[in-house]
Amino acid sequence: MTIGDFSAQAAAYGRTRPGYPEPLLDSLLAEASVDGDFVVDFGAGIGIFTRMLANRGFNVTAVEPSKEMIPRADLPRVRWVQGTFEKNSLSDQSHLWAVEAQAFDWAEVSSTQELRQSQCRSFN
Repeated sequence: MTIGDFSAQAAAYGRTRPGYPEPLLDSLLAEASVDGDFVVDFGAGIGIFTRMLANRGFNVTAVEPSKEMIPRADLPRVRWVQGTFEKNSLSDQSHLWAVEAQAFDWAEVSSTQELRQSQCRSFN
């Protein structure tokens, strides 16, 4: 187990992790000017924010390092990829935008620039 690995707490995580307010997503969507696009949710955990995106009609790919978290999500419309910000199987330019609800502090800082340049198109 490494720092940030919540595998051993997967069951408790689903019972105790709070959700996110809908106005947060409303603000994000308004600011980004996106609607129903391809989005990747890094550090998706059990899919709390992922579910909100899917319910809004987005085509979501959830990236999560913990194989124990993924089956707890129960989101059949979502594509799940076991991986991290830094190492995953996503193709370059495969998603219009990327989000992370509360996992950014586990990413390597250099990976954020690489992510912007390769896996997501920029907003213009």
